[in-house]
Amino acid sequence: MTKDQMAQALELLGEPVELRIVRDGDRDIRAKGWKIGTGDSRDHLGHGTFPKDASRWTLIKLYLTSGGNLIAKIVRRSKWQGERDRDDAKVCRTPAVALAFLREGGDLGGASKDAWAEACRTWPPLAAEECEAVA
Repeated sequence: MTKDQMAQALELLGEPVELRIVRDGDRDIRAKGWKIGTGDSRDHLGHGTFPKDASRWTLIKLYLTSGGNLIAKIVRRSKWQGERDRDDAKVCRTPAVALAFLREGGDLGGASKDAWAEACRTWPPLAAEECEAVA
């Protein structure tokens, strides 16, 4: 993150906080930064292919580190007997890497899309990444 971007982040987002991003099957991620986007698949219940009463859901969180990286976190929750919750996260050096990580089964799910849009509106350097631009 450049000095100008850090000044912009401090002005828009406040002081960075210590983050500890929990993930299963790998070391947790520790960084200083800001949460810039969230999404919850339960907000999409009854729309499209989502059932009205989901016993499984997905939470998405996007973070910006003080070093300029993005951290994408996917939390899969389940009320099904025998299933356990899953936490996954990835440090993403570019927006394209973050989007690729968020695509579930090739699609950008509703929770991911919500979190991505919020992040792009919260952090101005991401604004151009909210929509795919074509000529």
